[in-house]
Amino acid sequence: MKKKRLMSLLLILIPLLTSAQDLKGAWKGLLEVGPAKLNIVFHIHDDNNVTMDSPDQGAMELPTKVVCMQEDSISVTMPRLGAQYAGKLVGEEINGTFSQMGHSFPLILKRGEIKMNRPQTPQPPFEYTTQEVVFHNKGIDAKTGLPTEGGEAWLGGTLTYPKGFKTGMPVILMVTGSGQQNRDEELMGHKPFLVIADYLARHGIATLRYDDRGVGKSTGNMAMITLQSNMLDAEAGIDYLKSTKKFGKIGVLGHSEGGIISYMLAARGKADFVVSLAGPVLPGDSVLLMQNRDLLTAAGLDKDNVEKYATALSRVFKYRMSEQKMKFSDKPESLVPMLTMDIALLPELRKNLIETVKMVDSPWLVSYLKYDPATDIRKINSPVMLIIGDNDKQVNATANIQAAENILPKAVKAKSLLKAYPTLNHLFQPSETGSPGEYAKIETTISEEVLDDITSWIIKTAKQ
Repeated sequence: MKKKRLMSLLLILIPLLTSAQDLKGAWKGLLEVGPAKLNIVFHIHDDNNVTMDSPDQGAMELPTKVVCMQEDSISVTMPRLGAQYAGKLVGEEINGTFSQMGHSFPLILKRGEIKMNRPQTPQPPFEYTTQEVVFHNKGIDAKTGLPTEGGEAWLGGTLTYPKGFKTGMPVILMVTGSGQQNRDEELMGHKPFLVIADYLARHGIATLRYDDRGVGKSTGNMAMITLQSNMLDAEAGIDYLKSTKKFGKIGVLGHSEGGIISYMLAARGKADFVVSLAGPVLPGDSVLLMQNRDLLTAAGLDKDNVEKYATALSRVFKYRMSEQKMKFSDKPESLVPMLTMDIALLPELRKNLIETVKMVDSPWLVSYLKYDPATDIRKINSPVMLIIGDNDKQVNATANIQAAENILPKAVKAKSLLKAYPTLNHLFQPSETGSPGEYAKIETTISEEVLDDITSWIIKTAKQ
């Protein structure tokens, strides 16, 4: 009798264990929040390791905290989002509820991944050749012998040679935007630098793109990164290209922060020409304030509250640039009320400001806030191509192009191109609002018109 009972219990446990095992893997679903629809993917690795992707927002591998994991049910929280998901396995689906900020929405998950359609991403075979290379930022100032900002780094990259390459042809060093990115500047399923490098190679132009320090095959201290240390990494790339003795003119193509670095390198006589893709021309604090105004307006916030937030943020920036000893990351909850006691900020904006304050201590952000590109742009003698999308909510096209018109030396401006593109966003995608929330949803990686303009301008300029 006892043996039969034990056998029965085993028979019951086997399907339960099988069900628990069945939960592992990728589960996808469509979250409908009013008119908005977001693809959500949960990756269930084991009982204590679950991550969430929101591909439409470009948010990948978000950590979760497992509250409960049973043979046929799951409950996790996402502390950074103030959200949670709880569901139960019913047949081949997990029927559950996604909750956030006091609101709950049904979310049914089915097995599978969300594959983002990126038609411009190059696919082999390629007519051109590529070479894996490594170059070295020694982290030592050649003139003084003293350590430089950020210190030493080995940068891994890809050197692309067009078909029929001959010694003396031009080459482009590609510099990514802010934040640590790989050599393709990969974000939200898009690979803009790979697309650009492929396009240039098919039109006879060589390129070198590289992983930012601490990413991919590049080493280096990420904690101490500044605008200046990123420039020194890029300068090491130019020095490497010169050392090969294979190339003629060396240009720098930079996106966003990379555009700023292109100005810095040109001012130092390191670049024969510059292609700045939405590279800010205004001072760092001005760009960030304008960016926040544009993004909040695009999100539907009224002008009065937008200006209140901009005023509060401006005070935070000024306080930080005043070299106050108080560490922002220590007491942001007390600093924000101190700086904004006379401003009636909406609760959600106050919360957002506190989160912003926690980041303002980073060496990179401090260096960016204090930097005025005009200082270097006035020293540039080489041609500049500055292009920005009219729908760019991160770098305002009108204000920055006008600033460039006023700052660039007259002789340089005569051989330069300053252009704004209707409907294009910060990534040079055709867009509706220009908000970063659209980046992942847009299939186009970069406008064909922009690719053609960049290529034509480089070919023309490299011959001068």
